[in-house]
Amino acid sequence: MTSYNDTASSSGIFQTNSSYTVLHASTAGDLTTYRVQIREVTSTSSSLSTAWIRSDGTVLAFDAGTGNETGSRATSDLASSAEPFIALIVQGELLDLYTLSPQVQPVNQTSITLGSTQVYVTNFGTRAMPVTISTCGAEYTLTTFSLQAATVPGANLILITSENIRGTSVSGSTTTQLFADLRVVSVTPA
Repeated sequence: MTSYNDTASSSGIFQTNSSYTVLHASTAGDLTTYRVQIREVTSTSSSLSTAWIRSDGTVLAFDAGTGNETGSRATSDLASSAEPFIALIVQGELLDLYTLSPQVQPVNQTSITLGSTQVYVTNFGTRAMPVTISTCGAEYTLTTFSLQAATVPGANLILITSENIRGTSVSGSTTTQLFADLRVVSVTPA
């Protein structure tokens, strides 16, 4: 089971706790088909859905409790339900945004346990606060910053296992408040 906790909102604070569990895997030829259960709980609702996904990324079917969807509809519906996990991947891809700043540096490397899985992570911190990072026409001023990342063995993927960021983003004349608290609480290797 992999879990994702997120607390963020542009208008206030809410918490989302999402998890997914691989219920079944079957291999035919070069491809494995996974039946995955996705549970999402917010402060106002909860949902349980099931997806059938091949190892090449093809979504075969998706059921959010209202019947199986297939084709492009299944892919679209899954993208909506899998948003927390897509966010994890995107955060890993955004790691360079933070770590290319001379103010952000690796603090140490350590081993942590997520569920029953041991993971080696790099912890990042800053020399001083606030930290200002400029990129792609935006300027980020961070007043709180801690980040923990791990390389996923056998995959070209960086997994952000913990992130706590507060501050502002200024793009043109628009200022946006940044508030991210992300924690992966459990992973199980396939």
